[in-house]
Amino acid sequence: MAQPNFQNLSAAFATASNEIALLPNLPVVNLAEQIQQIHQMLQEMQQGLQNLQQGQQNLQQGQQQIRQDILRSDRNNFARLINSSVTRADTPLEPLYDLGGQLIQNFPQTSEEIKTLNGAMIDTLLNSLTLPTNGARLQLATAQVVSGTVDVEKIDKKKGHCSRVHRRYFMSLGITMDT
Repeated sequence: MAQPNFQNLSAAFATASNEIALLPNLPVVNLAEQIQQIHQMLQEMQQGLQNLQQGQQNLQQGQQQIRQDILRSDRNNFARLINSSVTRADTPLEPLYDLGGQLIQNFPQTSEEIKTLNGAMIDTLLNSLTLPTNGARLQLATAQVVSGTVDVEKIDKKKGHCSRVHRRYFMSLGITMDT
């Protein structure tokens, strides 16, 4: 009767062990890793798609804001055009719109009312138009908009009345008034 050859058996187990160690190199066994890579790529693509959608939404919001700004600007330009034709102190003025597109509250109803505005009232009005309230900038803006002369009188809000610079600034907004 034949006896088992343990050396051959040991060599066969060693060969089998070496071959088993090479099994992860097989495409079928490596499939799990490939599925994980595909899953990661899908997640990256989904994140990229979300970023694109967010970018598109931001663009749409920006476009809507631009439309609102243009509409407000058009309304204010129209009001300035109407106000620039006012020749009498008691003629009603067309009010301007604030940054939010709402009519400015307490906007002077006539050019006569502009003369009675004090510094705080003027600041409130200028702030609602997001315009500068300090004297140097106000004079510069007036110089750029009003044709010809520039009044170098300092703005004195403590006087409690509308100075010539303020009046000229309102003129630059299309509101003419007697000086």
